[in-house]
Amino acid sequence: MSGLVAQSVEQRIENARVGGSIPSQATTFLSQIQTEVLRSQALGFAFLDRDDPCYRAGMKKLFTLALSSALLAGACAHSPSPLENTALSCPMSLYGETAEDCPWALHARTWQRLSRDQFNAERIAADLPDLTARMKEDAERPAWKLLWGQSLNYDELAQATIVDPTLLDQLFEILQAPPRTDRIVHAGAEHTYGYLFSTLQTPYGYKRARWVKSDIEDGFGLPRGTLGPIPSRGSLLSNLTYFAGRVALQDDSARAKTELSRLKPGIEPALIQYPWKSLKIIRIEERFENHGGDPTEKTAAIITLRTDLVEFPRLDQKKIQAGNTHLLIYSIHDPRFEPAYRLITAFPVNTAFVERVTEGAKKGANEPILVRYNAFVARDVQVASKEAARPSIGTKRVFKRTLR
Repeated sequence: MSGLVAQSVEQRIENARVGGSIPSQATTFLSQIQTEVLRSQALGFAFLDRDDPCYRAGMKKLFTLALSSALLAGACAHSPSPLENTALSCPMSLYGETAEDCPWALHARTWQRLSRDQFNAERIAADLPDLTARMKEDAERPAWKLLWGQSLNYDELAQATIVDPTLLDQLFEILQAPPRTDRIVHAGAEHTYGYLFSTLQTPYGYKRARWVKSDIEDGFGLPRGTLGPIPSRGSLLSNLTYFAGRVALQDDSARAKTELSRLKPGIEPALIQYPWKSLKIIRIEERFENHGGDPTEKTAAIITLRTDLVEFPRLDQKKIQAGNTHLLIYSIHDPRFEPAYRLITAFPVNTAFVERVTEGAKKGANEPILVRYNAFVARDVQVASKEAARPSIGTKRVFKRTLR
């Protein structure tokens, strides 16, 4: 019961700075509920706008859980509670964490306990000097900035904020990345370093799993850690940008090639020497007219969404049925930007997923097109709206690619 209530709170109070571990010695239903009351007080409602629909939705959920009477007593004052003095640890099995989630989950939960005055870029540097050093290297070599598009800091399946917005602001400051606009963020910065510190439990696990597990590196025969948080050469962001960009963007324009080449100094040498032509790639291409919020507009940009499914060339045959077998790289062509071709995200998927998405893309013209994987394209639905995005009508095609 305790874990379920905690999870519902974390997923519904979108901007809360969630913190605190839940005592494991609660022996009765009542004590478990009391523990959750203490935890809800530690959520940090002081950082929420009382008019924010996220606040109201969260309060409604807590009412449903019969916790509201205790919550309202201290909802808008981050008052100390016994829970805040509880020692944090990692991994926490209550949250489904494993050793691979550490120390990232521990730091995220520790920082979420701090006030705005206590938490800043200097605190991140003090706690994680090696990671900060690599982010500062990224800031000095900003070619990656132009090779990524925009994403939403919101998971539609979990219906919750992915990364604490205040934490993102501090990461972006270190990276000198473009500042966020409400939920709209730089996709590359969030999907790499931001995801390391996401405490959101999704149906597919934690977002950081793609970077703390070795599936991608093993699948492509890369040195362990190349696409991890602290690689021996390069950084997570620079190495991933080059790898994903070499697959998805290299053949698109001279500008993309130029920006990718600027990343070569300092990145993992195995990426530069990789046999790209040997990769087996399936691309799903979806095109639709974007009306920029006005369906009556006569001139509309043609948006192209591209999903590259790259088969792992070194695949453990035991994992074919259940484990990851491909790397999905999602990119976009939006002529309103320069360069127009930009990365959105990358993550490993299994064979069943590949078969499902490719089959669904074979229908051709006059098909509904959805922007996926938290990508952001200015469209008919406002960013803050809870209404589900209405799909555009466009064309889909599936084809095999060979890199040059």
